[in-house]
Amino acid sequence: MSTSRPIVITAVGSAGDLHPHLGLARALQQRGHPVRVLTSPTYRDAVENAGIDYVGCGSLELLASVLLDRRVWSAKKGFAGIWPMVNEMMRDSLRYIESIREQQPLLIGSTLAFGPRLAAEKYGLPFIGTQLAPSVFWSAHEPPCYKDTGFIHWLSPKWRRKVWSVIERQYVDRICQPDLNGLRERLGLPPVCNVFTGWANHGELVLCLFPDWFAAPQPDWPGRSRLVGFPLFDESGQHRLDDELRRFIGGPEPVVVFCPGSAMAQAESYFRTAAEVCRRLPLKGIFLSRFTQQLPNLPANVLHRSYLPFSEVLPHAAALVHHGGIGSAAQAFRAGIPQLVLPMAHDQFDNAERIERLGCGKALQWGAGKRGFSRALQALLADEAVRGNARRVAGNFGDTAANLRQACEAIEARLH
Repeated sequence: MSTSRPIVITAVGSAGDLHPHLGLARALQQRGHPVRVLTSPTYRDAVENAGIDYVGCGSLELLASVLLDRRVWSAKKGFAGIWPMVNEMMRDSLRYIESIREQQPLLIGSTLAFGPRLAAEKYGLPFIGTQLAPSVFWSAHEPPCYKDTGFIHWLSPKWRRKVWSVIERQYVDRICQPDLNGLRERLGLPPVCNVFTGWANHGELVLCLFPDWFAAPQPDWPGRSRLVGFPLFDESGQHRLDDELRRFIGGPEPVVVFCPGSAMAQAESYFRTAAEVCRRLPLKGIFLSRFTQQLPNLPANVLHRSYLPFSEVLPHAAALVHHGGIGSAAQAFRAGIPQLVLPMAHDQFDNAERIERLGCGKALQWGAGKRGFSRALQALLADEAVRGNARRVAGNFGDTAANLRQACEAIEARLH
C-alpha cells in the first residue's frame, strides 16, 4: 500500500527516543510512503544514513546546554531540565508543519512532540501518538515507579488518581503551561491543564512501542492505545565493527557493556567506578559514550567506542550495565543477557522495576561506590536464575519484523 500523502514523524529526546521512530519510518518508507523525520541536528547523520528525509528541529547550542544541566538527570527536576529543548522543538516543528499543511500530512509524534499535537488540533490534521515506555501512563491500576513514589502502591486507585493529579498540576503543568498555553493563545486555541494525562497522551491512535509481556494494558490507559512491540532499530549495518573490537569480544573472558545513556554527558564518576570494577573483576569492559571528556584512563581490559549497535554487540556480552532506557532494555531482552540497571530519572526507575519483575536483572542505586558496584555486578554474572530468565524472555521476540508491520498497518488505516 502506498500514498502520496506525506508522513511526518517527530522524535524529541535522545537516541533512545529517535531509534524506534527511525525503525518505524524505514518500515513505512519500504511500504511506499513518503516519510520525513523531524529531530535534533545531532541525529541528522543517523536519519540520512537510514535513507530517510531529515528535517532539523531545535538547535545544537541549546541541546548542548541542556545536556550539561544537572537537573536533566535528577529524578525530581528532570522535566524542568529538558523543557527548554522541548519548548524550542515544539515551536520549530509547528512552523515546519504549518509550511506544508496544504499537503495534509499525517503526523506522528512521541510523548514530548508538542508541536505536531498543536498543528493537528489547529489545522485538523490526523495525528498518531507514540509511547515508548509504560511509565508515561500515570495509571491508578498499575502505578509506574518513580524515585520516592513507592507509597503510591499502598493507596487505593481513587487516592492514586488524586496523587497523580497533584503531581501533574504542581510539577509538570507549572513548568510547561506558560509556554504551551501562550503558544496556544496565539493559535486561537483554548488553554490546557493536566498536560500529560489530559492532552499529550492522547490521539486518534496511540501506538505503544512495547509488548504486553513488558507492560500489560490497564483500564485507564488511553482508549485508543495499541501495543505493537519493540521496534528494535539501532543503526545496525551503518556502523562497522572494527577488527580490534571483534577480537576483543571474541575471546574467552566475559565481556560487559557499560552504557549510561547516549545523552549522558555527566558520567565522570560512573566511568571511574566502572573502570575500577573492571580492574577488580576478571572481565572485559566496553564503555560507550560520545562524550570522551568524561572518560578516565582506561585499563587494558577496557575498550571505548562512541557508539555500537547493540544488536551486533550484546549477543557476545555477558551482561549490559545501563541507565534503564527503554531502548537499551529492549536490546538486552532480545540478546537474552542479564541487566544491571542504574536509574537516574524519567522512565528509568519504572523500566528497572519491570526488568527486575521479569527476573532479567537487578537495579542498583546511581552513584553506588566501587564496592557496591563490584558486588552487584559479580553477583549478577553468577546468577543462573537471572541468565535463565533472560534467555526465556528472549524467546518472546519471535518475528520482530511483525511488530513494525502491525504498526504500519495501524497507521495506514488512518491515511484515508
